[in-house]
Amino acid sequence: ANKNLRNEGIEDKKIHLVGDVMIDTLIKYKDIAKRRSILKRLALKRKDYALLTLHRPSN
Repeated sequence: ANKNLRNEGIEDKKIHLVGDVMIDTLIKYKDIAKRRSILKRLALKRKDYALLTLHRPSN
């Protein structure tokens, strides 16, 4: 993201890394998710599946 901003002419002193919404959300909700019954309802076992997000390159 910083590189893209620089390529658009934004000065380094005006660029600030303030967080990562995906990681921040994961940290906030991971303990809540562990208590949910969704694995049982979907007949999944812990660590026998993967969860991922896919994003368009244009984002």
